[in-house]
This record gives sequence, structure tokens and C-alpha cells, in this order.
Amino acid sequence: MYSIKFADSVKLRVNNRYEGMLRVGETYFRLNNLPSGKQYFMSVIQAYQRDSDKKREARTWLRFANMMKDSYKDRPEVIANLKKASGLYHEIGDNIKEAECFSSLGAEYYSRVKLDSAEHYSLMALKSYQFSHSNDLGFTYYHLSAIYRNKGSLNKALKYALLAIDNANERGDTLKYQNMAQRYGQLAYVYSDMNDHANALENFKRAIKIGTTNNQGNTTSEVTYLHISELARECVFLNIPKTALTEAVKIFNKYPPLDSLQIGRQAEVYGLYYNAIGRYSQAETWYLKMVAYYRCRLMDESWGNKVLAGFYMAQKKYAKARIFLDREFKNIHSDSQAFLNSAEDEFFYYKIDSANQNFKSALDHFRIFKRKSDSLFNVASARQIAEIQVRYKTLQKEAAIGALQKDRVLLLDKVSQANYIKNLIIGMIILLLLFLGVLINSFREKQKANKIIQQRNDELNSLLDDKDNLLDEKQWLLKEIHHRVKNNLQIVIGLLQRQSDYIDNKAAKDAILNSENRMRSIALIHQKLYQSEGSDLINMAEYLEEFISHLKDSCDPGNRLQFEKDFDEIHLSVSQAIPLSLIMNEAITNSIKYAYPDGASNLIGISLLQIDKINNKLTIKDNGIGLPKDFDLKTSNSMGMNLMRGLSKQLGGTFTIQDCDGLAIEVIFETDRLASDDIHI
Repeated sequence: MYSIKFADSVKLRVNNRYEGMLRVGETYFRLNNLPSGKQYFMSVIQAYQRDSDKKREARTWLRFANMMKDSYKDRPEVIANLKKASGLYHEIGDNIKEAECFSSLGAEYYSRVKLDSAEHYSLMALKSYQFSHSNDLGFTYYHLSAIYRNKGSLNKALKYALLAIDNANERGDTLKYQNMAQRYGQLAYVYSDMNDHANALENFKRAIKIGTTNNQGNTTSEVTYLHISELARECVFLNIPKTALTEAVKIFNKYPPLDSLQIGRQAEVYGLYYNAIGRYSQAETWYLKMVAYYRCRLMDESWGNKVLAGFYMAQKKYAKARIFLDREFKNIHSDSQAFLNSAEDEFFYYKIDSANQNFKSALDHFRIFKRKSDSLFNVASARQIAEIQVRYKTLQKEAAIGALQKDRVLLLDKVSQANYIKNLIIGMIILLLLFLGVLINSFREKQKANKIIQQRNDELNSLLDDKDNLLDEKQWLLKEIHHRVKNNLQIVIGLLQRQSDYIDNKAAKDAILNSENRMRSIALIHQKLYQSEGSDLINMAEYLEEFISHLKDSCDPGNRLQFEKDFDEIHLSVSQAIPLSLIMNEAITNSIKYAYPDGASNLIGISLLQIDKINNKLTIKDNGIGLPKDFDLKTSNSMGMNLMRGLSKQLGGTFTIQDCDGLAIEVIFETDRLASDDIHI
């Protein structure tokens, strides 16, 4: 079933134009043409501001921010646009979209290593989601865990990491592979900071397995490469470096690195391995390669410098260690120091200053190291972490117990249902035996009566056979008549086609072509009748599909036009099908000839729908140039118009014509009573 769609709303057309402008702007962004891309987005935003359409303006600011984020990651416009979108969503009371903006702001500030701002907006997102009773909290939980981990609040980091995984299980999001891989990876980071390396290794393995599930082709995500490097670090902590190399090489061979970050991750894995087995020269080569490729992103560049500084510290090459340790803080915002200036870094500075006999600076760094160490791993934090783990395991056990209880209830229900079915079957068997006895007795009585009935049936059947033969002969004769009429019409059509070959006058040729199409529409009806099995009615949906196909082939060889069709299952007698098909022939032919004089490709809509049990409506509409301004149907001398009007009267229906962004012709008529009765029978 097809449906006709005519977009005639002014507002819809305007919004479609704005959407087109936004897509042009997005294309400019992808082509790295920032000024042109911004110009298109700002033009649409200003239009929405003039219309006071805050909802669409907010949506455009958010889309603007996301596009900038994808193409120009560190541009200030990303954060500015997100703030404008969140403010507008707050004004119109859309808490869900406001929360989405806050969550994106938190992620943006986190990626720029501005942890205080990231924490602020992530908590605002969490509050908005909870206020709206939304369960879409996984993304926010994940970022809060990462923020608190890098600020040294491991109890909060563990809490939100577990909540992120629980939220995914509760929402059924576990099949979103990359999301779940990131969440298990985040949990592993927290365990690693807590020096629980066995749990960290287990969760990194789980994250890698999920991240490489259902990958397309020979590529995998940067997240998986990140988890591979962290898995290698945990294996080194657990003194199993060969396991790390084996696991990493499987991934590297199956999914070779695609960009700078992935090459840097690969180099870090090899550096960790060679350092762990004491081949320091090779380790240094790989670590230097790691730092070179990590320069593509701020956080990874700082991390690479930290790793190389630690390597040189272990080799007691304090001058080199100091170079890379200082680089770790280069170009870092002041509120990021909690992220980068860790207790381990302070210990490194203490060792370097001690080796250089700068004892005052060494003492200062040692005091900061002790303070940070104590704040990270004090007794209160350890107790809170233990409580979180116990509470999480308790919830898991309670969930498992609840599942077992549900299984027990279901099992008891099945046993009860089985007993009920067993008793029901026994009762049914007893009733069946009683009923069988009654049937046997009735059967014997009926046998006696059947002998008498059979004798009378034989007499009636002989009479009915004669009648059936007469009916079959009548049906055959009708089919033969329809077949001959159709063949005769085809002969006439052929003669007209031959005649047109000898005529140079275009008007005469068009008249002959119109006559051919009219006769073809009648011939097609007779063809359908002799092909039908014992029915005198035409299935108009099937007929019209074939009729329109013939008409398009003969009148539109260039395939300029498209037809949209919508037909109900309507069955008509020959007396109604023929005038209806002739009306359609005239209307469609006129649209093809006159609606599009410039030869443009366009649309003709055709529908034949059942209004109620009796009435039907035929509609033929184009979006061409429409009627002339001085056109009057009552005074028109057009043969086509007069023919359609006369055929509508023959149908006993009404004929209307309207000029509305094109031309629309409408015929409403009643189904012939006999045809209606035959369909219901």
C-alpha cells in the first residue's frame, strides 16, 4: 500500500530550509572551513531568535557545539555553545536536555583537564537527571568516577564506577559494547589506584573482551588500545610481563594501529615489557616513541612524560627525569594540578633534589608527598572503600537471591499447573468416552436415514449436473466474448498506430495517441475479465497498477515523472470500470502534457479510496502550473474536460476540479449495487 504525501505547510518548508542551511554548515566544518560553517549556523540561530523559537534555538546551539567538538576539539566555542543551549533548555523547562548539556560540559572540562569545573557540571547533570526521574545516568556516573579518581577521592571514584555498571545492567545497555568497555575500564583504573592489581587486571580483561566484540573489519577503538596498555601495566605489577605481551600482540596483529594515539599505546606496551625484563635500552627507545606520538593530545602527552620520567628515575638518570617531569606540567591549567601533580610526582622531585643536594626543596616535596599519600590512603578512605565494596557485593547477592526466589516461585507455579493439567486431562478422557458412546448410537440411527437420503440425492444430482454444464458453458461464452472484444480493440489500436506514422500534424498525432490510450484502457478491462476465474467484477487496484504502467511507458519515455499511488481493494462492474478508467486516462494525460511545460521531473498523485461501504473517491493531483487564471469549468470547450464531466455523470457521481499548488481532480461515486452485493457474498 502506497501513501500520497504533499508537503504544503509553509512552516514545514521554512524549517526544511533551515535544516538545509545547517547541513551546509556541517559540510564546511568537515572541510575545515570554520568561518563559513559558523556563518551558516549563526544565520539559523538568529532566525530562530527573531521567531522567539527557543526550543529550536537551543537544539541548534547543542548541534553547533557537537559539530565543533567533533571537528575542532579544543575551541572555546564548544563550551560557550553548550552553556547557551543549557540556559535555553532551562528557560523552556526541558530538564532532560538541560541535563544532557550539563553532562557534555562536564565531559568537555574533563578532557581539558579542568577537574573542578568538570565536577561542578557533572554533579549538576546528575541532579537534573534525578529531578526528571530519568534513568539515563550511566554517562554521568562514568565521568564522575573518572573525575574523583584523578582528584584522589578513590571512595567516590569506586562508588560511581560501580553505579555506572549497575545502571547499564538495569537499563539493558550491556550490548552497547564500547560504553560497557569504558565502564569496566574505569572500574579497573580505580582498583589499580587502590593497589588491588588482581581486580584491576580482571576488569581490564573484561573491558578488552567487550571492546573487541562484534568489531567490523580489522579496526578497533582507541579505548581498547588504552585498556591494552593498562593491562600490560597491571601484569608488570603482578610480575607476569610475558602474559601482557601475549595478550597485547593478539590485539595488535588482529587490529593494527590506525592513528597517533594507537601507535603511542603500542609503543608504551613494548616499553613496559622490555623495562620489566631488564632490557632498558630497548625500553627507552619504545618510551621515546610513545612520548612523540602522545603529543597529539594534552592528557596523553602529560601521561607519556610522567611514564618516561619514572623510567629515568629508576635508572637514576635524574637530569633526564627532571626534564620529562617538568614537561608533565607544561601548559596545564591551575585547577588541573590535582590530576597531574600526584604524590608519586612529589616523590620523584624529592629524589631528584636529594641527588642534587638541594635539601630544602627536597624536604618541601617530601612533605607534600606525605600529605598527598596520607590523603589518598588514609584510614577513613580505606573504611569507606571497604563499605562501598561490601554494599555492592551485598546488593549483588540480594539480586541473586531475588532471582532464585523468582525461579522457585515459577517452578512451583509450573508444578501446580502440571497437576491441574493432569486432572483436567483425566476428566476430559471420561467425558470423551461418554460422548463416544452417544456418537456410536447416533451413528447407527443415521445410517438408516442416510440410505433413504442417498436415494433422493442421486435423483437431485442428475438434475444439478445438467445445470452445472449450462453454467460452465455460459462462463466460457462470456470469457470468449471478452477475449474477442479485447483482440478487436487491439487491432483498432494497431491501425491507429500505423495511421499516426503517416501523419505529420502534431495535433492529429496527439489526438490519435489519446484515442489509443482510451481504447487501451477499455481493452485492459476486457483482458482482466477473461483472465478472471468466474467473476464479472474488476479488481481496480490491480487494474490501475497495470494501466498507469502502460500510460507512463507511452506518454513519458524520458521518465520525467514519478507516480505516488494509494489504492483500496475496490471491485467494480464493467459499466463503472470503463468510464472510471477513461476519466483517469484523460486526467493523467493532461497532467503529463500540460502540468510541466519546462520538462522538469515532478510528481503525479493518484488515489482510489473507499469512503464508506457505498461511496468511493478518485483523486488525481499534480504539483504543476495549475489552471489558467480565466478558466471556467462550466464554459470550458475542452474535449478532455467535457469528456471527464460526462463520464462522471455516467457513473452517477460528482466531478470537481481545484487549483491548489497544481491541479487536483476529484470524482466521488457510489459502487454499483450488484457489485457491492457480490463482494459481500
